[in-house]
Amino acid sequence: MQYINLVSTDNNIYYYRPSENLRRLFEDLAVKPLSESRPDVAVNPSMMHALSRPVLDRGTTNFDASTGGYTPKDKVLLYCVYYMPMHLYSSYHFYTTTLIPLITASNVIFVDFGCGPLTSGIAFWAASVESNLFTTYIGIDTSETMQTKAREINQYGFRPDRPEYRWETQFYPDVRFYRISDYIHQLTSVLEENIMQSYGDTLIIFNFSYFLQSRTVNISNLAKVISDLISQHSRYKFSIVYQDPTGDRFQQKWYRFKNQMAKNTQVFESLTWQDNLNLTPVKYDRLLIPGQDLPRVYYAMSQNW
Repeated sequence: MQYINLVSTDNNIYYYRPSENLRRLFEDLAVKPLSESRPDVAVNPSMMHALSRPVLDRGTTNFDASTGGYTPKDKVLLYCVYYMPMHLYSSYHFYTTTLIPLITASNVIFVDFGCGPLTSGIAFWAASVESNLFTTYIGIDTSETMQTKAREINQYGFRPDRPEYRWETQFYPDVRFYRISDYIHQLTSVLEENIMQSYGDTLIIFNFSYFLQSRTVNISNLAKVISDLISQHSRYKFSIVYQDPTGDRFQQKWYRFKNQMAKNTQVFESLTWQDNLNLTPVKYDRLLIPGQDLPRVYYAMSQNW
């Protein structure tokens, strides 16, 4: 049974709904905890909308600091309810329709920048579960509170009805989380260590799912680290996948990242760049807010095979 269900493609829109197991994950780890922690917010959809900017800062807030009376835990739960479904379904759509069909390697290192509560990790797992890929998941985030939530979700797993087999039902038995603020020395060390432990037939995916909107990301350093790694480990396959809201102002950092990558001409030209992929729009049901959402998403990717 699919973990994420495509229930309709009417009017050229992909309508995704959660399986019972995913619905339970949302309920047990996001909806119920928020309802218990902040019942005033959970029963008030208009308040939840209103908090997306001053408290969550559109998902770019410091999740380790309190804001306006909302604790770090409150903010993570609010994020999981308000933003996680959108990012999950748009990522799953990208992976199933575009990325997974291109993968020929049997091993994958999935480097998830701004991993949040494992959102892209769940989406990639759901998209690739039938592809027999052995995936090492590397979650990179600056927030300890958010990484704690990601670990909790990974441990909860894809079969919450089988808690006695929790190790077998984790999304990723081989999962590694890193808090990184130094995009030159620290990030280089982490990626080098994990790449050197991999097999020859390996695809390394750098995943930027709404990550480049971060206020703390250093685009120049990020591009240099990735460019150097691709240059030094050219025997591996690499892919960079990117998504953000549509609108030129949201893509500015992506354009800057590409311009910085272009400074290493050999690496840049070894990659096939595809911008503004014309994917079918996605629709999904919101959590705690009546109705459905139809996000407008900009997708891009590059690969060296």
